[in-house]
Order: sequence, then C-alpha cells, then structure tokens
Amino acid sequence: MGRKVIISLFLLITLILLISAKPLLATLWDEIEPHEVVDQATVVVEGTFDFSADSMADEKTMPYCGKKFNVEKSYKRDVPDQITAGIDCADGSILENFQAEGGRFLLFLKSDPKVGLRVTVGGSNGIVKLKDGNVEEENEERREFFEEYLDDQNDNGDPWSLYLLIILGVLVVWYFISKKIRTRS
Repeated sequence: MGRKVIISLFLLITLILLISAKPLLATLWDEIEPHEVVDQATVVVEGTFDFSADSMADEKTMPYCGKKFNVEKSYKRDVPDQITAGIDCADGSILENFQAEGGRFLLFLKSDPKVGLRVTVGGSNGIVKLKDGNVEEENEERREFFEEYLDDQNDNGDPWSLYLLIILGVLVVWYFISKKIRTRS
C-alpha cells in the first residue's frame, strides 16, 4: 500500500474514534411512578425558565444542562427566587416552545453531587408541564396524580389562618362565659 492510503486510513480511523468519544445529548429515561418522583425530590418548585440566560453544560454535567429557573412558588424546601435547575439537554427546545405558548413548570429536583446541580428526578419524569392552571400531560394517570398533588399542596393554606381561627374561637368562648358570669351577678 502506498503512503497516501495509509495516512488516509489513519485519519479516517482517528476521525471515527473522535466522533464516537463525544457524549451524546439524546437520552432516554425510564418512566418512574409519580409517587416515586415526589418521594425522591428534595426540592419542588413552580415557575418558568430563563431561556435568555446561558446554559451551564460541560462533560461533568452531561446529560444535564443547568438552566436558570425563576421560582414563583416553592412547595418543598425554601429556595431563592432564581435557581439553576439541571434539565436533560435534549429537552431544552421542547420546554422553551411550551413556555413560549404560555406554559409553566412544576420541577421535582434532587441534588446530584456528581453533576454539581439540582437535577430533575429521573430526567423528564421530574418536569410537569402546567398551562392555565392545569397539568398538561398525555398520560392520564400521571396527570391526575400531579393535579391531586397540587390540590393537596394548595389546600394546606397558611398556618397563621389556623392560629387566628383558634384565637378567635377562644375569644368567643371567653366572651360568652364572661357574659354569663355577669348576668348571674
């Protein structure tokens, strides 16, 4: 074989090795039962992504990309108004399009020390799409579960309301008891 053929083969093999060594962005997540998503999450927040901000992505974070997330409501654990959430890089454009159409997200996050981010539980399993106050989900069982989850979270109310109600009840009872004592005198 000629020298040009050997060099060409060497370059071709090197090119194939370089291409195959890069991490793939397309990932496939096994479906996780909704109650497991809730159980595994250490942080649960509702809000929108800041897609105008740069993504944080490198070999360490793969398959996740760190995206700025504007927290409008926190259901589990207090967090700042803006956090960086690790989402599957392959889901970015789908989420951006959904949000552009008026969508919002409920994120179930857990810490991943290997990645250095709070990442969505089970990739896309930890992202619930919300639109007009409703869960947007094709899987009916999953949709019903997360609608019920949100209803339960919103029904908890403010604990101060309960305290005020108890104080008001005590004052009413005290008023009637003191009135009864005065009428006997």
